[in-house]
Amino acid sequence: MTVVTGDGDTPEEALTFEAFARVIGKSRPYVSALVKNGRIRPPALTPERKILASLAQQQIADGADPARGPGGLGATGGEGTYATQKARLTAAQAEQAELALRERRGELVDRAAVADVFGPLLRKLRDDLVGIPRDIVSDPEEADRCEEAITAALEGVSAEILTYAGDAGPG
Repeated sequence: MTVVTGDGDTPEEALTFEAFARVIGKSRPYVSALVKNGRIRPPALTPERKILASLAQQQIADGADPARGPGGLGATGGEGTYATQKARLTAAQAEQAELALRERRGELVDRAAVADVFGPLLRKLRDDLVGIPRDIVSDPEEADRCEEAITAALEGVSAEILTYAGDAGPG
């Protein structure tokens, strides 16, 4: 079977697993493992399960693990090249190190501790604000009393928040 690769080159012959194994100097089971692990995939692998040698060799080279030598098996599990996976790992390790440093410096606060402190304060503020009459106030004296109640509720919660923030501040 002759297949056109689409890159303007001459048509390429699609090879069986066994014929491709001979081309790369490996065994047929090795080629099957490359396909199973996603190292050889479409478009190098045709729907008839034949292999386009040049595309397959490029896919193998792109996913090679330098520690295992050229064309090594098992480097990526079909999720990108070795270099891509190594870059993702390095980025994750750098992020973990940055978080550990920020934690040692005291720049991070435990989420549960914040919830334990501010949850009750915010519930109290909500309850105080819900307790204020909802009717439209036409009397100026009543409007002043509502404004005072809202101000008192907000100032009370603000004072408690500042008390906790002062305790947790750098020192």
